[in-house]
Amino acid sequence: MSNIITSKLDPGQIIRRSYDDDKNRIRVDAEVEAVIAPVDVAIDAADGDNIAIADPTGTNFLEPNSDGSINVVIQQSSETTSNIFGEVSGVVSGIVTTIMSYTALSDTKLVSVDVGGTNVAEYTVYFGAMPQARKFTYFTSLNERFDFGQGLPVPAGTLIQISVVHQRPDTGDFIANTLILNG
Repeated sequence: MSNIITSKLDPGQIIRRSYDDDKNRIRVDAEVEAVIAPVDVAIDAADGDNIAIADPTGTNFLEPNSDGSINVVIQQSSETTSNIFGEVSGVVSGIVTTIMSYTALSDTKLVSVDVGGTNVAEYTVYFGAMPQARKFTYFTSLNERFDFGQGLPVPAGTLIQISVVHQRPDTGDFIANTLILNG
């Protein structure tokens, strides 16, 4: 009981005595001394710092024209993008059916294939007779996408086919949008 401090003041009087109106805060008695050593920051791409903006062997500066504009060089590309669309209707259950086919030219890349239909189905992307990718749809999502990023290389003369098969009792209608990059 010797650690208990008693006061004849009520709580309101204690708060009033501990509050500093001039500084708008509770009164405290404390002295703090902090010493912060100098900090040197050195960023050097040659030492492996990965925040470098330029190649460590050379620097490219942007030089705006006197009117504030910037010269831009547009390089022409011989690449062409094509969307090949295919659709089939009245597909019966259990029959593998080709929705779309395309014969690859030289330097062809398959970028993506969007498929969909009116029934749950299995879709397959073929290069010739070899399956390259397969996706399945279900009742909550009857559309699907094959995304091949920068493009899946296809040898010239190879037949690209998108096929579908379903096991539902009703006939189904199916589509494929195929994005091809040639160049």
